Amino acid sequence: AAVMFLLILILSDHQEKLSLNEQLLASQLRLSQLEDVVNPAKAARVPKPRPHRPDLPVIVAITPTNPRPTQKADLTRLSLTLRHVPNFHWIVVEDSVAKTDKVSRFLSKSGLHYTHLNYRTPDDMQLNAGEGRWRKHRGVEQRNLGLTYILEHAHEFMPNPHKGVVYFMDDDNTYSLELF
Repeated sequence: AAVMFLLILILSDHQEKLSLNEQLLASQLRLSQLEDVVNPAKAARVPKPRPHRPDLPVIVAITPTNPRPTQKADLTRLSLTLRHVPNFHWIVVEDSVAKTDKVSRFLSKSGLHYTHLNYRTPDDMQLNAGEGRWRKHRGVEQRNLGLTYILEHAHEFMPNPHKGVVYFMDDDNTYSLELF
């Protein structure tokens, strides 16, 4: 822990020009990478996804996500619920120019069947500082990309592409297993 703190302290001098949010996200990423180096046995204990049951429909959830301080915590909480759902496939679509290492690593360790995509919301649809959240939609482009992916690739993760359920699942919400 002391080594990680020292490394973050050294790297923080390098980040003076970054916003506080960007610094926090960068520090969280570095900590996650260091955890894998310091404790490789922990990194090797990745749960395996459950096999699909042909007698049940596949539930496909499309989750748009964006970088924020609580992103990993929100995705973790959601994934721990979803690991209990049989025949589940998670499509996570980042609002970014490229897939981030943070989300890629998280998904690879989640123990879920998943697809990781990205699509950056156009600048004219981004919320401006002080603008109400209700003024512009959020996550629509990401959800649409998820739907397009299902239409084009359902045969890859659904035994019967005509038998399934699609659910829009936000990562900052909590879901009861009773839903499934």
